[in-house]
Amino acid sequence: MWEEYTIEAAANKEDLRRLVKKMMGNGWQPLGGVCIDLHEDKSRYLQAMVRNRKDIPKD
Repeated sequence: MWEEYTIEAAANKEDLRRLVKKMMGNGWQPLGGVCIDLHEDKSRYLQAMVRNRKDIPKD
């Protein structure tokens, strides 16, 4: 069972890619696929992320 869950969001897919890559470096894993929220003239790209406390990098 996952101990931590978050949803990361970005204005475009390239920004989301960078954000997810950074999160993965901190022990997070993507859960499921990318969701795109389309609203009038704006869109958001979202990715669910999970991790266990044991996966948090030690400094």
